[in-house]
Amino acid sequence: MAEVNICIRLVDDSSAENKTLVETVPKGTTLGELIEKKVANVGWADRELIVKSAQLYNEKFKLFADITEPFDSLVLLNLQRFEVHLNKAVSE
Repeated sequence: MAEVNICIRLVDDSSAENKTLVETVPKGTTLGELIEKKVANVGWADRELIVKSAQLYNEKFKLFADITEPFDSLVLLNLQRFEVHLNKAVSE
C-alpha cells in the first residue's frame, strides 16, 4: 500500500500547548481523518476541541496559507506540512 509522509503541528489555543508530529499515513487519507486521529493520539480527545483554523505550507512562497476547502475532502500528498489551531467547542 502506498503511503505519504506528513508533518502536522497541532496547537491547542485554549491551553497554549502544541505538538509537532511527523506521520506516515496511507495514500488517500484526508486532512480531516489525520486531525481526528492525531488529536486522539496526543491525548486531547477529552478536551472537546474543534478546528479553529488550518494552514498548509506553500513551498513557493515560504509561508503557511489558509485552507478554505472542507478538511474531509482534502487528500494528503507526500511531504505536506500543516498547522492546525484548535479551540474549545462552545456549548449552546
